[in-house]
Amino acid sequence: LADTDINEAITDILMILGEEIEKRRITVLTELGAVPLFRADKRQIEQVIDNILLNAMQAMTSGGEIRISTSRNGHTVSIGIRDNGPGIPRDVRSRIFDPFFTTKPIGEGTGLGLSICAGIVSAHGGTIQVESEAGNGAAFLITLPLHRHEARTT
Repeated sequence: LADTDINEAITDILMILGEEIEKRRITVLTELGAVPLFRADKRQIEQVIDNILLNAMQAMTSGGEIRISTSRNGHTVSIGIRDNGPGIPRDVRSRIFDPFFTTKPIGEGTGLGLSICAGIVSAHGGTIQVESEAGNGAAFLITLPLHRHEARTT
């Protein structure tokens, strides 16, 4: 674990995905707040953000918008990722973090991505929640603890 700048991690992922985002005609809006560095495995946190963004991009077949925000709330850092895609149907929402559960066609997804994300967030002492209504996009909220030995604000 190392001091991690979540805003830098998000910016790095967006640069890596930039060409794919453009190709899919997706607009990404960021509202990155002043959040302190916190102890985390940066690569794992990037994997969580990357997976949620890729899922959103794959769901939005004819373009769309993704909003990413960060904020500090007391002793936690929050990362919000919201899209205006088709949303997650109510009957599958409770299962999206289950290993091997996927709504993608055979050969297009293993059903491990969000399960791994949930495991990473949990291992960091955090939580991951989803809100979605079919037809109205999906919103993921990741909350991670800052721990007591906070580093400086970036």
